[in-house]
Amino acid sequence: MHLSMGSTSIAETISGRKSSCELAYRHRHHIRNSKRKADVIATSQRGTAIVTKTGAARATAVECPGLFSPTYATISRLRARREVHMIKLAGIGHVLLRVADEEASKRFYQDVLGFRVSEQDPEHGGVFMTLGDGFHTLDVTQHPAPADAARPVRGQLGLVHIAFKVYSYAALRNAYTHLLANGVEIERAVDHVCQRSIYFTDPDGNCLEVYYEMRDALTLFPNGRGDEDKRLPLSRVGESLPAWLLEDWPSAAAFAKVERLRRQAPTAA
Repeated sequence: MHLSMGSTSIAETISGRKSSCELAYRHRHHIRNSKRKADVIATSQRGTAIVTKTGAARATAVECPGLFSPTYATISRLRARREVHMIKLAGIGHVLLRVADEEASKRFYQDVLGFRVSEQDPEHGGVFMTLGDGFHTLDVTQHPAPADAARPVRGQLGLVHIAFKVYSYAALRNAYTHLLANGVEIERAVDHVCQRSIYFTDPDGNCLEVYYEMRDALTLFPNGRGDEDKRLPLSRVGESLPAWLLEDWPSAAAFAKVERLRRQAPTAA
């Protein structure tokens, strides 16, 4: 029995697909062996994408189910040869917060944390604030129904805190005293081995962190910093500052811990 599909028989269809697959296979290897040295960066049951090292598409194999099925070994080799190209992010640009009281939030971030308003849109709402290293670092916008909105709670999915970095231990000490002087409750302070942090909340209950980090922390802790966080004592307005804030940190003892952790830490995968 001879089955047909319009004017094309099943036999011709299969034969044509087989020929196309063979041509695609030869084309793939021709490109891989050419002077362009194109890299196969994506494989699937629908074919193989061939691109140059600059990322420009050169050719795509026709649909050949099963011919170019990916394997973990292939993916691992590509990763090892750094041929899987990633997005090159420059950094975290800004955070947008929807707030209960736009003006109150603006005052808090401006007067307490030192942000500068770069733009405010009185017609459509929204305040754009900067720390000086870009047009905006933090944006706040009015919630349309704040009375009905859920407040941030510990244990929720999503954002846990926003952290702000200072460039000296003295600046961390100054931040601590400045927060207390402005009526901001410091909820906790933690020694994270490579950094010391203080935690508090903004008017809407969003958790914020100010921290000072050891210089070259990424180099000092190539395999991670372990799990030796230590809670630090706090003081109240009018009381003496806690002793840890008066230290010349990182101290010799802190660096001794660094060396111990470096010896104990497993080799990074």
